[in-house]
Amino acid sequence: ASEVAATVKKVKEKIGQLGVAEEAVETSELYLGEASHYDYRTGRTVREGYKAYHWLKVTLRNEDFPKLASVCDGAVAAGATSLSGLVFEVDNDNALRAQALAEATERAREKAGVGLTSCCVLLPGTNVTSTDSAERKIGVERVKRMADIAAEMCGDAVAGPLYAPVRELTGRARTADEWKWGVEGLRSAAEHAQKAGVILAIEPLNRFETHFLNTAEDTIKFVKAVDHPNIKVQIDTFHANIEEKDTPAAIRAAGPILGHFHASESDRGTPGTGQVPWKECFSALREVDYRGWITIESFATGIVDLCAAACIWRPIYESADDLAVKGLAFLKEMARTA
Repeated sequence: ASEVAATVKKVKEKIGQLGVAEEAVETSELYLGEASHYDYRTGRTVREGYKAYHWLKVTLRNEDFPKLASVCDGAVAAGATSLSGLVFEVDNDNALRAQALAEATERAREKAGVGLTSCCVLLPGTNVTSTDSAERKIGVERVKRMADIAAEMCGDAVAGPLYAPVRELTGRARTADEWKWGVEGLRSAAEHAQKAGVILAIEPLNRFETHFLNTAEDTIKFVKAVDHPNIKVQIDTFHANIEEKDTPAAIRAAGPILGHFHASESDRGTPGTGQVPWKECFSALREVDYRGWITIESFATGIVDLCAAACIWRPIYESADDLAVKGLAFLKEMARTA
C-alpha cells in the first residue's frame, strides 16, 4: 500500500507539472485485498499476500485537451500501470439539447407550412400576484421560461392568464397590492420576452376561473399600467361570451394593443356552432387592423386532466379532426366575408 501511495504521489506531481490543475485530479476508487492464485495441480487456492489499487480520475477541459497525450505518457512514465475509461462529454448539455430541439422544430414547422404560438398557464405555487414574494419571483421566472421556450420553438407569442393559476380564487375582489405585484412581475417578464423576440398576451378569464382579470376593459388598464411594448391584450371569445356585454366592442377597445385572439365557441366546441357573434367579431378585428394570431382553443376530450381543468364533462365536438377542419374552414370564411 505504501508503494502504491508513493507511485500515486509521483503520478500526481507529473500531471501537475504538465499544467493540469490540482482539483482536476481526484481519486475515483481504492482497493486493498488479498492476492492469490488457483493451483490446478493441487486444486487449492494459494495465498500470496495483498494487493492494492488506486485509481485516479483526471478531468481535462477544453483548454487542457491538447495536453491529453502528454498527460497519458507522463502518467505512465511516473509509474501508472493502466490507462482506461476515456470519456468525452460536456458538463451541461442543456444548451445543446435546446438548440437541437429548436432546429428540429423549425424544420418540422417549415415542412408542415405552419406557424407556432403558445398558450400557457401558471401552476400552483407560481402566482405572480401572490402575497408571498418568493412565490411571485418563481412565477415571474416561469413566465420568462415560457418566453424562452416559445422562442426556441420559433414562435412569437405566449398567451394566457400569465398572472395567476386558473381557479386560484381568494373569495374576494382583486386588491390594490395584487394589481401592483402583477404589474411589477409582468413588466419584468416583458423585458425578458423582448430579448427573446416574443410578446406576452394577457388573457382575462371568466369569474369562475379567476378574480384578477375578467374583462377586456380591466385587461387593457392592466397592460397600459405595465407599459411595455411586448405585453399585449388577449381576448378569448369563450370567456368574453360570459363576461363582456359586447365582445366586438371589447375588441375595438383593445385596438392596437390586441396581441392574440382565441376563437372559442360559447361551449368550447367547433366555431360557428354556438352563440358567439362571429361576423361582428371579425368585423371588429378588421376595423382595428388586427394582424396577429387567430387560434381555435378547445380541449381534446381524451385528455382527462386537461378536460377536468377546463370543466368539460361531455363531448363538445364529433372528433378533433372534425373540429380542426370545420373550425378552420368557418374562421377563414368569416375572415373573408366579415
